[in-house]
Amino acid sequence: MKSHTQVNTYKDTKELNLRNMLFLLKIFSLFFAAMPFFEHYATNFANEKFFDYAHGLALNIIAITIIGIVMLLWTVLDKAKYKYQYINCMEIPLLFFIFTLAIYSNNSCGNAYKFLYLIIIITYTIEIGGNCGLFLAVISSCLILIPSVLNIDNVQSFDANLALSALFIVIAWTLGYYVKLEHTHIDYLTQITNIDGLTGIYNHRYFHECLVKSFTKHKEEELPLSLIMIDVDFFKEYNDLFGHRQGDELLKSIVTIIKNNMRSNDLLFRYGGDEFCIILNSTTQEEAVKIGEKLRLAVREYQHEGMEHLANKHLSISVGIACLTDETDSPLSLLDKTDSALYRAKYLRKNRVEAYGAVWHTFKEMSNPNNEDILKYVKTLISVIDAKDKYTYSHTERVAHYSELFADYIHLSADEKTLLIFSAYLHDLGKINISKDILISDKLLSPEEWNELKSHPLESVTIIEKIDGFQDVIPIVKHHHERYGGSGYPNNLKGEEIPSLARMLSVIDSFDAMTHKRPYQKTKTTEDALNELIRCKGTQFDPQYVDLFVEMMKNTEE
Repeated sequence: MKSHTQVNTYKDTKELNLRNMLFLLKIFSLFFAAMPFFEHYATNFANEKFFDYAHGLALNIIAITIIGIVMLLWTVLDKAKYKYQYINCMEIPLLFFIFTLAIYSNNSCGNAYKFLYLIIIITYTIEIGGNCGLFLAVISSCLILIPSVLNIDNVQSFDANLALSALFIVIAWTLGYYVKLEHTHIDYLTQITNIDGLTGIYNHRYFHECLVKSFTKHKEEELPLSLIMIDVDFFKEYNDLFGHRQGDELLKSIVTIIKNNMRSNDLLFRYGGDEFCIILNSTTQEEAVKIGEKLRLAVREYQHEGMEHLANKHLSISVGIACLTDETDSPLSLLDKTDSALYRAKYLRKNRVEAYGAVWHTFKEMSNPNNEDILKYVKTLISVIDAKDKYTYSHTERVAHYSELFADYIHLSADEKTLLIFSAYLHDLGKINISKDILISDKLLSPEEWNELKSHPLESVTIIEKIDGFQDVIPIVKHHHERYGGSGYPNNLKGEEIPSLARMLSVIDSFDAMTHKRPYQKTKTTEDALNELIRCKGTQFDPQYVDLFVEMMKNTEE
């Protein structure tokens, strides 16, 4: 996360250092501009034009005070001008006025301080650009040549000023050209750093930079922000069948289709091998779903070589969508929600657009609206789990989503469907009391650690018992780790002794655990996970519910 939030550090640091250097240069130039005034008054004081020493000292103190005030104001203006560009239009004429007044306030030393114009030229050529520098060089030349032209007798002075004017022009042109070359080089480096070499769109690194900036801006301004994540269906099979070169051509075609069907102000990124992300600024989730559906249809209608050999006989994409909400506390949480929505689209149906809908909202809608305090209590517990173990929180949402689909597929009654979904949402509550080291361990657990982990169903029950209105959920949560053959926990129940909804939850819970990444186990494909369920029929899982779940998953992928 650190590498994603501290983006563009070099560029930001460089701009800050350059800004500080130019500010110090302007401040030093103000000191130089004050010197002719001091010399003028010192000369007059030496010629006894002032009444006394005290008078001269007072004037010097006043002059120093004025310089201090000017420097203070300048500091404020310098900080503000990067927010309000029009301040530059005030700063440049003000510098010209001060320097011109300084140069021509003392005839005896004015020529020696004409270099002050050079400070203006150099500063703003670097800060604004070569054209500005040339313009300022012409203005400076006019300010030193016009008085010389009017004073025709002083030919030597005119020649010196003419040479100085030429120097102004040469320095402005040379420095401006160098600044232009540097900006061009930086743009080139930025492009090759931010652009994906294969597809020509923005890459993974730049995605995180843009997501952080968009998230911060929209969060502060309370504007909608949506994120789309796209995965090409059956891309691995296509790659294996036709080779990587043809697979690369397919990705380029997908990018062309997406670019032709997205809005001009949307930002497209290649997130991974066959995954793409789109940042939709100032876009609601409903609008994002329409855009996602438009992209899905456009890809589906595209005729690409070899697509008849794919499992679904045509080219397709799965699309996940999430929107910034009050509960979204970081760019990564928005990304996780989008990834969760994509997971549903890809592993449940494919060729589908899925918008993220936090199971919490479903849970809240299905609960008694009078139990607001209870719901807040449950939500707090889930938030603690989220902070402790991100996997458990995401796993809970996915299991609840699968439970809803399964309940509809086998036509459970409304009451049973509600119980199954509630059980899915609450089945891992007990992990709040399990050591974090055990929850996120990437090693095999010791017998003592395994026994502690196995206690989480009973720990969940202990918590649920304190929540009014959820008593019917307790047996389902308590026995969702029982095995059909009798070797499960906590009570070694078997067969029909295990509540039917607990047997359903066991199948769903295990499927999601197998198909989602965990530190201590290799992720299985959907097909491999379904085969594992079938292999464990009658020993770990209820054969009837395994067959129905496998049937549902295969039907949703067609």
